[in-house]
Amino acid sequence: MGFADQMRSMFGGKRRLKVDAPVSVPVSRSELLRAEPPKPEVRNGPQFPRFHAMATDQLDRKRLDRFGAVRMKLRNAFTPSQPVADRQMFAGRSEVLTSMIRSIEDQRLHLVLYGERGIGKTSLLHMLSEAAREARYIVFYSSCGAASNYEETFRAAAEEIPVLFHSGFSPTNTNAERGSSLSDLLPEKGFSPRQLADMCAKLASPKVVWLMVPAGDITESTVRELGGILGHGDVIVDGGNSNWHDSQRRAEQLGAGGINFLDCGTSGGVWGLANGYCLMVGGEPDAVALAEPAFRALAPDDGYAHVGPSGAGHFVKMVHNGIEYGLLAAYGEGFEIMERSPFDLDLQEIAGIWRYGSVVRSWLLELLHDAFANDPGLADIRGYVDDSGEGRWTLEAAISENVPAPITALALFSRFASRQDESFSAKVIAALRNEFGGHAVKAEESAEESGKEHAEEHAEEHAEEHG
Repeated sequence: MGFADQMRSMFGGKRRLKVDAPVSVPVSRSELLRAEPPKPEVRNGPQFPRFHAMATDQLDRKRLDRFGAVRMKLRNAFTPSQPVADRQMFAGRSEVLTSMIRSIEDQRLHLVLYGERGIGKTSLLHMLSEAAREARYIVFYSSCGAASNYEETFRAAAEEIPVLFHSGFSPTNTNAERGSSLSDLLPEKGFSPRQLADMCAKLASPKVVWLMVPAGDITESTVRELGGILGHGDVIVDGGNSNWHDSQRRAEQLGAGGINFLDCGTSGGVWGLANGYCLMVGGEPDAVALAEPAFRALAPDDGYAHVGPSGAGHFVKMVHNGIEYGLLAAYGEGFEIMERSPFDLDLQEIAGIWRYGSVVRSWLLELLHDAFANDPGLADIRGYVDDSGEGRWTLEAAISENVPAPITALALFSRFASRQDESFSAKVIAALRNEFGGHAVKAEESAEESGKEHAEEHAEEHAEEHG
């Protein structure tokens, strides 16, 4: 019996199927979406079993035609054997998911999700896990069998949680550095639900780790080390004077692992403990909000701001220090002019009165007044001024932005000059003046002779000025 005869017998002869000639049938768009791959030619016997989809649907999406791609998306969305892992593909069941979240968050209940295979339990758990991670919950997957028991199930979960999440362990603790987990804190010979609950109550996450170390290699190595210790949702705050380009790079690198990085420009010096610190913070809003209670506690009223994205905090602090260079240079020049003047001026007194009502009053003047009180002539201080890099970076930014910044540049260069016992540039100038004009030059002297001569000159000048 041929295939046509078999079909006739199945339908009792009530429907006749003509198979000896091709039939032209109009095909709609919806039917085209359901179109199957071409059937292999069958000469004898029944139809050979076939796959419902081409292997390229899964292996090479680029080779799919438009309808094949649509078919694959529809199948992924509705086939129970492939749970949804992308929230954009999650449809319906929002009320169920909301109820699950509220049961955990508001009522602190254990949640049991049950039902027949293929109704979407795993999809719901994927979405619940994603929402939980965003809310800084610890999500742990474990497969339990008939022989599983309470202790091994929860010990396995505790092994996934670093001991650093425990409020009793700091990042520098030996156990934290060794990579210990919460399971190391549990008794070896069994534990009760109460013991587990007490330990979980001491979890402190997400963690906020604040660094106050000099910019450069030590910051780089410390951030790298913390990146291997901390976990998803934790925050690193760099309160030092790092270059803002480095801060942007660190934020991107740590962000790939789910760790947040905030660059916090910090001003206030050694007096910040008493007066509060001015804080300029850059980073993602959620991470800033997490650390904001600390920022507001450390800053005086109106002395803290989230100034922008990653890098912005250290950029603003860099410019702040560039301005500081100019201010310090201006004060220094002004007081040297007064110190060299023909008048017997009391510099401490002048710094004191300028603190009140003067347009140049500032906290820097208050500090200078205190310095003159301790050492009126600043005789115990050498005029050697170092720089920590921010002035240079400010000038680099000015050059890249085509912004003229002559005051900052001169202030930085004057610091360079302060570190020279002898200027080779000045030697070149003196030599050239001698060569082209016969101008007199002074011979190089020993440091001892030079110091003695300078002291004698200063004594003569003082005698002439003050009779």
